Amino acid sequence: MLNHLVIAAIALIIPAMAIGSTLLEESERYVLILGDDNTSSNDIYLEFYEIDSKNPREVNHQIIVDEGYFSFAGKEYSIISDWKGSFLNDDKLFFMAGKIENTDESVDVFLMGKFLQKTIDGSLYDITVHIHSEPHIEFLTTAEIIGIIPKEITDEIQTEDPIELLFLIKDTHHRFQNQDYAFTTKLYDEKQNSKGEWDAKGGAISNAEITVQIVDLDGNILREIKGNTNEFGWFEGKFPTGVVMFPRGEYLVLYTAKYQNNIVGEQKPLYVFESKTDANYRHFTPTYDLDRGQWSDQEGNNDHLMYNELDEYFRDDSDYVSSKALGKKNANTNDTFHVGITTNAGVTTDHQHIISYVLRKETVGGYEINFTVTLFDGPTQIAQWTHLNVDEDFNLMINTLTLEQKSSISNYDNLSLEFTAESLPCDSCQKREAHVSWIHMIV
Repeated sequence: MLNHLVIAAIALIIPAMAIGSTLLEESERYVLILGDDNTSSNDIYLEFYEIDSKNPREVNHQIIVDEGYFSFAGKEYSIISDWKGSFLNDDKLFFMAGKIENTDESVDVFLMGKFLQKTIDGSLYDITVHIHSEPHIEFLTTAEIIGIIPKEITDEIQTEDPIELLFLIKDTHHRFQNQDYAFTTKLYDEKQNSKGEWDAKGGAISNAEITVQIVDLDGNILREIKGNTNEFGWFEGKFPTGVVMFPRGEYLVLYTAKYQNNIVGEQKPLYVFESKTDANYRHFTPTYDLDRGQWSDQEGNNDHLMYNELDEYFRDDSDYVSSKALGKKNANTNDTFHVGITTNAGVTTDHQHIISYVLRKETVGGYEINFTVTLFDGPTQIAQWTHLNVDEDFNLMINTLTLEQKSSISNYDNLSLEFTAESLPCDSCQKREAHVSWIHMIV
């Protein structure tokens, strides 16, 4: 296919809009080039092909449009989905219809053409264009449908970059047994969504093959779902995580998207926890404050206690604690709170020790905020983690203790977690708060 640069070049070099050297019926691929005689702002370029029609009145004349652009009323639009049409009565009439889109709007377009004459390179038609928008637009022009032999544009095809897939995934990778593992995916042409936005307009890829598998750490497939993206590039689903199939532990979720000859994949962790309160493991939650620093619980119950905004059994970001506003010209500033984490269940040290918490910065921009999180057994430091330049979204952090770190714990009734938020020097940045919404440890 021609890219837009090549298309633009053709339109400039050949005002008569005639390329190729074959008649319509001798080519397998066609181009419609349309220019409004009344204004240079209305131009249409469509590449299309024909397939066998099941309608007996449209024998071998069904049209599928898969490339092109529209320019009218000073705006440029891309062809985005499901353009179809037909030639009727031995090519004397044709119609095409579909949607076009730019960053501002999406509109419906309908083209009707009446045959005028055969030309050297194709056929000439009078075409009426109906654009359903506000305001409604309609114009009549003359256009040429031209046959193209692919070998004639081989050099131009080589200049076009192959499609690059952008595979976006939202999941819930921290599950308890008998909870569903849910996921949502969206597939884009990365060139049309270079910022990786979840709800970007344009560029979504429909009818791509999606495969999602849950495997154990030995590579055995435990669950699998296959399907295709819908017209908006979406594919979603869920898996049950029953006790028999999913013993407590760590798993991997493998995502694969295939479109045309392009394949992209991603791997996500899945942690499955037992949920019985009498099991031989522990859920540790914050149970008391050791040091609140200058942190506040105004986004919670405002009782001036930190721990009870963070102790939900299941993650809840609706209440959280906030540091003081951090940032001072030419100096570091920080704020620390420290909570005890305890449990009333039994324990076995052969289990994995997983510490989870949720962090963010109050809003985008301003001072960068770093977190240092430290696990203590009494006064003894067991482990420490650093999270640099956290963003404005609540982010779940999951840490698994090493064998050496687990062995360093002598008293499971004396564990605690300390959170220090720190800003970095900045001459012109605004102060920012740090937030923590959830803390949970499972052993």
